[in-house]
This record gives sequence, structure tokens and C-alpha cells, in this order.
Amino acid sequence: MIKAVTGTKDLLPADNPRWKYLEKIVEQVFTNFNYKEIRTPIFEETEIFARGIGEETDVVGKEMYTLLTEAKQA
Repeated sequence: MIKAVTGTKDLLPADNPRWKYLEKIVEQVFTNFNYKEIRTPIFEETEIFARGIGEETDVVGKEMYTLLTEAKQA
């Protein structure tokens, strides 16, 4: 059996109507207060977090996944 990555959860079809309802309500509240939607990447360079909070912190060392590309492995 494949285990989900810690901190993640699949949203199955039966759950979607409740999530869509919640998203609609939140979107209405944000619109009323003139907030605008932004879309950020689902991943960032490790260096952004390492530089901001330090290489040796638990977040960087234990709670992040670093994807290595061929250029970075060399």
C-alpha cells in the first residue's frame, strides 16, 4: 500500500461538494473585502527557505522534500 506524504490528503469525489461550498463562501467573503486571488507555485527552490530560516532548522532539514535535478546532483 502506498502511504500519503505527511501533511497531505487526497480529496475524494464524495468530499468535493463540501469543499466547493466552503471555497464559494470564502471567495465571497474575500471579494467583499476586496482581496484578490493569487496562484503561487506548488514548489519552490530549497534555497529560498534555507536562506530565510537557516540551513540547519527542522523545517529545512526534516520537514521539506528537496527534488534533485541532474544539474544539481553533479
